[in-house]
Amino acid sequence: MKKENFLPLHNAHSMRSKQRDPYPHCIKKRITCDKVIVGKLIIPFFETFEYILRYWTSNEAKSLENECDVHVGVWDVTEENIPKKYEGGSVCLRKLYNDDFYLSCIKLFKSHGLSVGDEIGLYWDPRSSSLMFKLLSHVRA
Repeated sequence: MKKENFLPLHNAHSMRSKQRDPYPHCIKKRITCDKVIVGKLIIPFFETFEYILRYWTSNEAKSLENECDVHVGVWDVTEENIPKKYEGGSVCLRKLYNDDFYLSCIKLFKSHGLSVGDEIGLYWDPRSSSLMFKLLSHVRA
């Protein structure tokens, strides 16, 4: 199967807004009930490889083998003028048995009061060697 078949689909509006947005949130996720409860985001293999692991050294990527947790830093850039960093034990990336990955980030979920239907964006910033997180849309209950 060609690589193009795996690329996320975007409508014209999202392409225009992406061009103006200084943060290229390549991984976009809609929050579900399960994600709110456990504070973990499942990131498919392709997205993890294409948008995160390609910026890691081979030794860093190998550290994800055998379903080990790898602690990563995450910058919350939702409020662009006041970024907040989550790191250490509060945020980790882990490879699942089916080759997908999950990002555990319960403190980040709680600090935003994320709820079902909210949309978030993530990308790896090679300059800071950390994930960048942004709340893209918040559904008011």
